[in-house]
Amino acid sequence: MLTVQSVCKRIEDNNKIVFCEISLDVHPHEFVSIVGPSGCGKTELLEVCAGLKSFHHGLCVLNGEPVTHPGLSAYIPRGDSLFYWRRLNSNISLALEKEMPREEAMKKAEELLHQCRMHHLAESWPAELSEVEKRQAALLRAILSDKDLLLLDNPFASLDGLSRKDIQIWLKKLIKKKNQAALMGTEDIDEAVFLSHRVYVMRHEKPLKEIKINIDNQDRNSTDFRKKCKEIEESLLE
Repeated sequence: MLTVQSVCKRIEDNNKIVFCEISLDVHPHEFVSIVGPSGCGKTELLEVCAGLKSFHHGLCVLNGEPVTHPGLSAYIPRGDSLFYWRRLNSNISLALEKEMPREEAMKKAEELLHQCRMHHLAESWPAELSEVEKRQAALLRAILSDKDLLLLDNPFASLDGLSRKDIQIWLKKLIKKKNQAALMGTEDIDEAVFLSHRVYVMRHEKPLKEIKINIDNQDRNSTDFRKKCKEIEESLLE
């Protein structure tokens, strides 16, 4: 599905290296996370994978097609990406409005809201939604696009602990149901282990380190879960 091979990214103004020799892959129906400290280049790497930013060396390919422009995947930036002049159902339908008549896109958005038990919010304005509901709306818009790959930039950062865990469970079930793959950037080790099949540890000026989450990752309090979190934490310090 997604292959990133030996990619280097520099800042145009001063030629400063953001990251270099980055390689990773994402397979169909797989959830992969990139864990690293703030400022290590996670957002820039996701933007490269989304076709939003160019790179100076290497290869980035999605489903056999070089990623040179946006639209091959569904990208969810950090923060609130809803349009405040559109109601919730209209925000979500945006994912399909370039591909079909607006009425048909709205119908599909309404169906997805109903499946997720959010149909009672369909006519709400973004200002009337909670932070969790805004995040769910942004994720639903990406999922409705039916792209094979979702790119998520720190999607739960604005949420408190309990809300954050609830929406992680919700997203995990929904992506599995839709048979989509995801690549997420995060600074939260716990959520990366809970959601992912594999985790890439990203550190300043070092290659990515791959860690397989080959455990039952449903119980965050289990010994195996805590050991895996510890392994990632120690890798960040290497």
